[in-house]
Amino acid sequence: MHRSRPSQPSCVREVSSAPHGRLNVTPSAISQRVKQLEERLGCVLIVRGQPCTATETGRLLCRHVEQVGMLEQDLRDVLPRVAPSGKDAGRVTLRVAVNADSLGTWFIGAMAAFLSGDRALLDIALDDQEYTLDWLRSGDVQAAVTANPRPVQGCDSAALGKLRYVAVASPEYVQRYFPRGVTAAALTEAPSLNFDRKDRMQARWIRRVCNRDVDVPVHWLPSIQAFVDAGLAGIGWE
Repeated sequence: MHRSRPSQPSCVREVSSAPHGRLNVTPSAISQRVKQLEERLGCVLIVRGQPCTATETGRLLCRHVEQVGMLEQDLRDVLPRVAPSGKDAGRVTLRVAVNADSLGTWFIGAMAAFLSGDRALLDIALDDQEYTLDWLRSGDVQAAVTANPRPVQGCDSAALGKLRYVAVASPEYVQRYFPRGVTAAALTEAPSLNFDRKDRMQARWIRRVCNRDVDVPVHWLPSIQAFVDAGLAGIGWE
């Protein structure tokens, strides 16, 4: 897992995600304040729409403000008297990029352990383990679960362990498509289950078993629970 150093809260990407009631101001007041800030900086910060989204400059400004907020939070941990109390006590939001397999297995337990001693909120971004590091490089997240052990510049890297992947299918599916074992010819007829177009796990497994690439039919299922259900239902191998 990689995390930025120091850890930072996530930048708000959608302006509409912060209700005006939480800020105790009217929607028109928010629009006016954003307009004044844009005039002061001389650039557009918000792309108006449903929902509104931040421009690149807006995202940079959000990250800067939230970095300051995280540093203030670190100071409050050391000097509790400077921390506001009651409803004025703010929470930081940490954005973390996680692959679907981790999220569907061990990551919730890790979240629970972390949050038991921290008031932070988590915003989870889902992507393949080969691509989560790109989120960290771009500054869109503050930490990432990744298959790449090399840390991004300015970040720390810690080994979390290994997940062993095993190709599985229901007994009926195996009897139907692999009665004589797994062969290249059998794989060309046997539908597989893939999470998305970035998922290359099955392709690597096929190359290792058959010593070459094999084109196989694919069901695309972007859901861990759907993977389990589809496998048990005999729809494909995974």
